[in-house]
Amino acid sequence: MKKIKWVLLALMPLQFILIQLAKNNPHWIEINFSQNIYPFFFNIRAFLFKKIPFSFGDIAYFIAIIFMIWSILNSIKQKQIQMAFINI
Repeated sequence: MKKIKWVLLALMPLQFILIQLAKNNPHWIEINFSQNIYPFFFNIRAFLFKKIPFSFGDIAYFIAIIFMIWSILNSIKQKQIQMAFINI
């Protein structure tokens, strides 16, 4: 974990330089990102998710709610087990 932090810290100057280049060259960003890179990623996303009749976010919300319910029920069960040991 510490190695990842150091790598990210070492990459910060590169990120700063790239942000400055993007800020100073909006025309280049418009040509390359908007017309080349973004359509590529949009087409991949559309291909993967166009058959699903609901949004991917709905699936993520559903999984998060199920996980929260499971966590609550699991913690209640653990408290009941602890109470049983205390009463013995």
